[in-house]
This record gives sequence, structure tokens and C-alpha cells, in this order.
Amino acid sequence: MKTESSNAARTAAGFKAGDWPHNAARHTYASHALTKQQDAAKVALQLGHTTTHLLFDHYRGLVTPQEAERYFNIRPPAEANIIRFPALSA
Repeated sequence: MKTESSNAARTAAGFKAGDWPHNAARHTYASHALTKQQDAAKVALQLGHTTTHLLFDHYRGLVTPQEAERYFNIRPPAEANIIRFPALSA
């Protein structure tokens, strides 16, 4: 189910309806995290899965370790483009 906030984010980013497949960011994260972390149980937990079966059936081997490393090192082109949020106190 698409949420109003994710639709708003896609629109704000300039995507038109149909340009961005439903759950594309989630599937991208799953593929890259499984490759980089090499910990299916941890990734399954992060995604809210109760087992690792979906990960192995759908995401294993889709990206190389080099692609996963690049994905997790994506940064804004300039420090000025980073929005810092204040730390939340417990």
C-alpha cells in the first residue's frame, strides 16, 4: 500500500506516477544490505520479516559487494547540502 508521505516524496523529487515502482527503495535496500552485511537474520529483522526465506528467494546475489559498498557510501555532493537534526534525548 502506497502511503501519502511516500507519494509526496516521489512528487517532490520530480517523479511522475509510474516512474518509481512501489517499494523500489525497500527492495533496493534489501538487496544491497544483504550483500554488504552478510547477515540475513539482521536484514530480515530490519525489514520486518519473520524468516530469512524471502531474502534468499528474492534478494540474494542481485548486487555485487562493490555495488553494495557504493550504495552505502552515497553522500550529498557538498557538506552544505546535509541537514543536521538535533539529537533526541531519552
